[in-house]
Amino acid sequence: MNLTRLLGSAAISLIFLLPTASQACGLCGLPEIEGFDDIAYLEGEAGVVDGNGIIFGDQIEVRLNGIAAPESGADEVATGGPESTAHLKKLVEGKIVTCLLDGMMNGPRLIGICFVEGKDLGELQVKNGHARDCSKLSKGRYAEAESWAKQNTRDLSSTYELPPFC
Repeated sequence: MNLTRLLGSAAISLIFLLPTASQACGLCGLPEIEGFDDIAYLEGEAGVVDGNGIIFGDQIEVRLNGIAAPESGADEVATGGPESTAHLKKLVEGKIVTCLLDGMMNGPRLIGICFVEGKDLGELQVKNGHARDCSKLSKGRYAEAESWAKQNTRDLSSTYELPPFC
């Protein structure tokens, strides 16, 4: 596939670096994430697909690694889904998003840990009660954020049960 066609008119950088993108991306100011072996990073303005997914240009979707959010798509709308999507939209709108990618995919979506202004979007979604820590995938990376959310009356677990893959 032609990269220009894939990226569309959006200003996006897709960089493949080894041994890990986060090590080579020290200039990005992003942390190296224990247990997440990234091989590339994607950077640019992004839109929002749902509470755990963003899209670069018209076609490059990234599912946020390690979180599960209530659905808000055309097929299903769960309690908290529209609010989760709106919160993620507020976090990324008009900002540069940087995603560390590990080469894995979930259907058509790449899997990544994404940041805006050095802040982990997955952590922000969990901490603000718009997603839950999917510990099988995050390896507990967001457990502290979920605990904080529960202590501060932002507990999503009372209305949103984790999917079996979590």
